[in-house]
Amino acid sequence: PASLPLPITMGAGESHPAFDKVERLEFWTSPLKNPVAAAAGGLHSFLVIGTSDGKYHRLEKLVDGKIYVNVIDRLKFEINKTRQKMKILKAAKKEKLRNGLHLRTIRRW
Repeated sequence: PASLPLPITMGAGESHPAFDKVERLEFWTSPLKNPVAAAAGGLHSFLVIGTSDGKYHRLEKLVDGKIYVNVIDRLKFEINKTRQKMKILKAAKKEKLRNGLHLRTIRRW
């Protein structure tokens, strides 16, 4: 679908975000878009990952097995979370994460 983020692609001169160290990791949920599934309590889950370059990445693994990562605007995310009924279930700062954890490592899980 057109609303899905695309897998990471890099243009000329860009650094690959997969090499950035993870400084914050958040586990979020939101109701499924299908009204029947949402009424039954079905949830979509995703990670929001803050990296050493100051960017936030939304990582989702969909039912087809593909992993999608896109850079998000944290301010817009915070504004929309209530309207979209998103809830944070867990969060960890870098002090509580494995030393040297990188975005590329999480993508492989």
